[in-house]
Amino acid sequence: MSRLKTLFLRYQEVLLIVLSTKLFLLGVSLIANDQSLTQLIPLWVRWDGYRYTDIAQRWYVTEGDAARNITWFPLYPALIKAATALIGDVYMWAVLLAVLFSFIASILLYELVLLDHDRKTAWLSVW
Repeated sequence: MSRLKTLFLRYQEVLLIVLSTKLFLLGVSLIANDQSLTQLIPLWVRWDGYRYTDIAQRWYVTEGDAARNITWFPLYPALIKAATALIGDVYMWAVLLAVLFSFIASILLYELVLLDHDRKTAWLSVW
């Protein structure tokens, strides 16, 4: 448990930046769209998200417009499909996994910038 606590303390500023940004955007979306959270989540699945959720629901098909999905990598849709099989809605899991991956990407960016710069520069790059 001390290892997890050490990691959390090391990255708490980074996680706080990402979490506060996500919560701010959620609040703005709730106010601007005047909808409930369950109605709002499908609105966040845009651009590539349609392809990934389609793959998660039907996997790769060889006919029709969905045959173009063969060019998309399978890891993200496979994780969405696995999470959806446990509990819930495909769009909710697509958004939650994207948020989780943004946390991971922010930590990796922070560490990458720390290789060549000071902590403040790394923090600002995440911001």
